[in-house]
Amino acid sequence: MTISTAPMRWAPDQLTLGQQNTTLIDRLCALLFALTPICQHYYGLVENAGFTIYLIVFGIMLLRLFAHRFVRLRRLRPIIPLVLFELYTVVVRLSSSFSRIFSAGFIIAVMALIFLGCLNLRYVFRYATVVGCIATYLVVIQYFCYYVLHRPVNFEPHGWLLPENSRWVVTIVYRPGSLYRPSGFFLEPSHIFLYCFPLICLLLLLPGVDRARKRSAAIMSVGVILSTSGMGIAVVVGLWSLYELLYRSGREMTAQKRMKKLFTRKNALILIAIIAVLIVAYLTLPFLRRAVNRIFVVESGTSAIAGRTRRASNYIRRITGSAVLWGQAGVNSSVDFSTSGFFATYIRWGVIGLALSYLFYVQSVVRLRGAYRWLAILLILLSFFTAHTHGTYYMLFFMTFLADGYMQQMRAAQRPRTAEAAGVLNPALRSG
Repeated sequence: MTISTAPMRWAPDQLTLGQQNTTLIDRLCALLFALTPICQHYYGLVENAGFTIYLIVFGIMLLRLFAHRFVRLRRLRPIIPLVLFELYTVVVRLSSSFSRIFSAGFIIAVMALIFLGCLNLRYVFRYATVVGCIATYLVVIQYFCYYVLHRPVNFEPHGWLLPENSRWVVTIVYRPGSLYRPSGFFLEPSHIFLYCFPLICLLLLLPGVDRARKRSAAIMSVGVILSTSGMGIAVVVGLWSLYELLYRSGREMTAQKRMKKLFTRKNALILIAIIAVLIVAYLTLPFLRRAVNRIFVVESGTSAIAGRTRRASNYIRRITGSAVLWGQAGVNSSVDFSTSGFFATYIRWGVIGLALSYLFYVQSVVRLRGAYRWLAILLILLSFFTAHTHGTYYMLFFMTFLADGYMQQMRAAQRPRTAEAAGVLNPALRSG
């Protein structure tokens, strides 16, 4: 059974990775993949629900690979740094268990299948956008129940949570004047932000923005802001500012033209207007003022930024000797605090592991263009404040969108060769 390949609402036309996969099974595969970042926290048949889903998705993608007539292995070049990192995590621990070896091999296989076009990214993007919008509607309902009915409600299925994830869910009691931080069916505000921001980035910064794409981006942006995630508020404001200043026309432009466009009188007025709106919102909206203060102002002995970085910074100062290069074995027993992707990777895998884990993102900044480059830049910046940029489920989620950027780059590089070959075969094409 084949599904129509007509342009889909919410999905930018530029998303073409795996576009040949249009069966009902391909849609199911994309839907399941879009749910893995959420399902990783719940019970599943194997390890957790997210990994159980990955096994199903892997089987479908593998069948799709066998159905391909040609396999272009050069598509795998961008993930070489990530492959080396996974192999390094096995080799550096000579006593690696079978589960660690299997996990590394499985992650490499999933990455390879994605880059080989065995997953329809457009379907993934569409379903993920629907999930993000539904989460926003639930956040609005939570706000209504809390501030109007004075009855806090949660939408997470607590009974299905893994024991180690139960700490994310706390019992909320209505307190007038307190900061309420809802997150829909996500476990906490930063999770809804991490899920939605790559979608907002591509919706706004890829060419051809239409009313449907802006509406979807706006809905998810409201959800992120209402969740009061400090990182979320900063990134959402930044993405909409980028859109207004550089990408509003929706046309393909060179970096030089975009920079020239940035320093215009019109953009200066737009920037002043954005700053004015933000100041007014900060002064008039109590929940926004508390959310911003939480980021920078020390409350209960620490601020949100210090809470994510201070203890890890103090810990790495005590790392010496070979541990600086190779990391620390058995570190899980000695680290009893939350760490960001940057600090966690350095503590566990040392400078070598840190360099390999960042090489993929750095090469994405250098090689990719437009929205994909901005996405890579944001991922690098966020890795200093959240662990999920280096966690398996969100990492694969982010990497899938960057994979499409590499696909666009490869196709753009092939066009001159195709035109040149056509000119050689047909000299008439070179006339004039």
